[in-house]
Amino acid sequence: MKQRFLFLIRGKLGDTLVAYSVLREFLLRHPEHEVTLIARQNYLSLIAPPLGVRYELIPYRGRLECWWAVLRRRVLAGRWNVFAVLWGTGKNLAQLARVSGARRRLYLDGRYRDQFPEFPQPSPHTHQTDPAWRVARLLDPDLPKPSKLVLDALAQRWRSCPDKCAIGICPISDEKRRNFSSAALGQLLHALARRYPGQPLYVLLNPGDHWILPANAPPRMQPKYFRSLEDLVAIYLDLQAWYGTDTGLYHLAAGMGISCTEFFGPTVPGKNAMPEQDNRCVRLAVLEENHCEVKDCVTGDCLNRAIENFCGAMTIAPLASPDTCPLRAFNADQLRVNASHESPDTQAR
Repeated sequence: MKQRFLFLIRGKLGDTLVAYSVLREFLLRHPEHEVTLIARQNYLSLIAPPLGVRYELIPYRGRLECWWAVLRRRVLAGRWNVFAVLWGTGKNLAQLARVSGARRRLYLDGRYRDQFPEFPQPSPHTHQTDPAWRVARLLDPDLPKPSKLVLDALAQRWRSCPDKCAIGICPISDEKRRNFSSAALGQLLHALARRYPGQPLYVLLNPGDHWILPANAPPRMQPKYFRSLEDLVAIYLDLQAWYGTDTGLYHLAAGMGISCTEFFGPTVPGKNAMPEQDNRCVRLAVLEENHCEVKDCVTGDCLNRAIENFCGAMTIAPLASPDTCPLRAFNADQLRVNASHESPDTQAR
């Protein structure tokens, strides 16, 4: 029987795209339902539905505008059967649930049980998709976990581009300890120049991030500045491969179908490699799958060591990280070994 579903995904770029991969699985299995998605305005162009599937998008610009859009649709078409939050937090979620009038209200956990009485039981997360997937399984217990992140419209655009020869490098994140150093970026650029002879090397940067560009960069290095996601997508259409730090820009590249190598420092890589995704996650072996809680670190030694190892660097600078840095428990030889977390699909290649 046809039902009306209201889903909300509100988060940073990476969180949004990961949660969308769960919604995409649900849409493919249930094209008969009427689905409305609330998501941030600037991400809507990235998450067009698969061919043959339709859903309505409500742009999330501000709280009042969002409430009004939901209330208007409720008045015109009636209450939703389900309101499910696949990602997002905040007190306004409970108010939005009341405006929706949905008979069933689902959230990621029990934090808002007064307005969201349905939520999955606590369970360890083995992959980034798990929180949204567990919510969606309350609606479809047989829903498979996404095997890859697919942004259908963008992936089609990327596949149709005939001259994808550039190599993209994303060295900057939204956290200083996850930024490449200028020296590590220089080493990676020279290593990629050897690996991809004759191909342009695009360093993808926000305006103002030119400080990271090394003085000794290979001649084929080209800084590419972007001010919007539309600018970034246009650059991605030229890419054959992507290298970078742990950032939402990785998920965009992966969703377009670009082969990715992601370097990890303080954050955990194992949850990123989806079974059919062409991606490789590189991190110092001694860190295993442990998340680093030293939030005041700004040097990113663990990340830069992993890059240096990947490039075959012979000389490595002394640690400059805080005294509480986990790396200080290991000797120099132990810090020269990387672990590579690859999806089975990448390993098969």
